Amino acid sequence: MPDQRVTLPWRPLPPIGAGLFGTRWLWLACLWIGLPLTAAGMIGAWVRRWIEASTASRHAFRFRCRRIHA
Repeated sequence: MPDQRVTLPWRPLPPIGAGLFGTRWLWLACLWIGLPLTAAGMIGAWVRRWIEASTASRHAFRFRCRRIHA
């Protein structure tokens, strides 16, 4: 396998090639790369907020129970 070259069927367009192929292809390449990264970041932020909110509510519930039964 090391002697074989692995290539993808489609490669992102480098900024140097924008003059050859046009800026439309450059923007499509930016969207192709950027949209999944943005979506993953937004999902990660939502999961983190969801975990923090559920943890905070559990801590508040535990504190309330401790105060009542102590």
